[in-house]
Amino acid sequence: QAGTDNVMGSFVWQEVGSLDDNSDLFLTFEDSFEERPVQRIFFSHRNNVRDTGTYGQFKTLEIEAYGEGYVPGVTLTSGLVDLGRSKNVTNVEWDAEMASGTTLEIRTRTGDQLAEKLHYFDKKGNELTKVRWDQLPTFRKEVKPVVELVPDPETWSPWSPPYLHSGDAFSSPTPRRYMQVQARLISEAPDQALSLDHITFTFSEPFARSLLAEVWPNEVAAAELQEFSYFVLPTFGDGDKGFDRILIKTSSQAELIDVKVGDEIVQTTVMPSGTDSLLLQLGSQVKVPDLVEIKFKTKVFLNGTLFEGAVSHSDEPAFWQSVDPGDASLDVAGNELTVFVPITGRLIDNLAIEPRVVSPNGDGINDEMAIGFSVLQVDKAQPIIVTVHDLAGRRVRQLRDQPGVGGDYRITWDGRDEAGQLVQPGLYLCRVKLETSREEVGVVYSIAVAF
Repeated sequence: QAGTDNVMGSFVWQEVGSLDDNSDLFLTFEDSFEERPVQRIFFSHRNNVRDTGTYGQFKTLEIEAYGEGYVPGVTLTSGLVDLGRSKNVTNVEWDAEMASGTTLEIRTRTGDQLAEKLHYFDKKGNELTKVRWDQLPTFRKEVKPVVELVPDPETWSPWSPPYLHSGDAFSSPTPRRYMQVQARLISEAPDQALSLDHITFTFSEPFARSLLAEVWPNEVAAAELQEFSYFVLPTFGDGDKGFDRILIKTSSQAELIDVKVGDEIVQTTVMPSGTDSLLLQLGSQVKVPDLVEIKFKTKVFLNGTLFEGAVSHSDEPAFWQSVDPGDASLDVAGNELTVFVPITGRLIDNLAIEPRVVSPNGDGINDEMAIGFSVLQVDKAQPIIVTVHDLAGRRVRQLRDQPGVGGDYRITWDGRDEAGQLVQPGLYLCRVKLETSREEVGVVYSIAVAF
């Protein structure tokens, strides 16, 4: 009768078998069931006392259970890793033997402060609750509790999301003095297992003792070019090297306005870094606790966009130190690195087609049209499809069928069909469609071809 769930205590049991009794003095039952992860087995008699026979009572003498395969999952958590003093952890690597159907999840958390956890024991070494320990006479209990240092729950970071690849950048707050590591070894295939040999962390001396940062404004209109101020307030200790590079993660291409250290605008070079970040090389090093303000323009497409930041030194370009959200500037009230936009029902916005009439005759004037649009509130890649149809609804040309996230998009059409032939003059329809896990949305505009 598998499939019947019964809740007993804190466990949920699933019945996998039910066997009839017989009248023999010694009863032997054997049962088997389909493969499933099992931690506990519960066996119950229907009646503990038999109504007939010489022996009015019987007992279970032995239960044997045989499983197959490997343990489906185990979680390993390290003790406190003390780095001696605050260190800037940059990367995490590991060596593991993986097999099909297995998963390795590694997480980290960090902090600078510890809390005390007290353990109470009697004279025989048994651990007790504090209430039970207080009730014991002095001669039966250890006089002083054992003090264990544990992560301070008020100041330590939560566990990071799982690292995806060996060599990933360290994602917990850093620099910090203490760290913990957690590894989950999971197998969904009974005949497959994985093994973890070691985990390695790369760390360096911090460029600054602390880096508080905030962005302003923290509420803007979606998909509109907006000017932001990104504040970084460093503090330094003995031996801290300082920094002359700043990296800010953005949701789209950013345009630098200027960088100010203290009250002075400093010469700054924008270095190549892709369309989702702003990498800056300062003309001078920051080694004193002056407020750094970076002004730039960019667009935000997703509510709750996080503007992560980090600093580095040109002498050590492989090492980066992340900033922490906090009250960097007294002139703004955000204290956060998150920017919010109004949530609306629109996922596709700002559709613009220029020109609306294309004349692909090769004279260099209106030979192709540009189709631009914005995708909003999409943080995981979803199919974005752009097609051209005739008025009967037949597809003439597919211009795009690729996944994408929130951002600006621009596609061109040269007035040709799938075979590369010029279409007939007339009216057509351009459709931009977004397929999400919840719904499918689309926008249709009329366009024209003329010769």
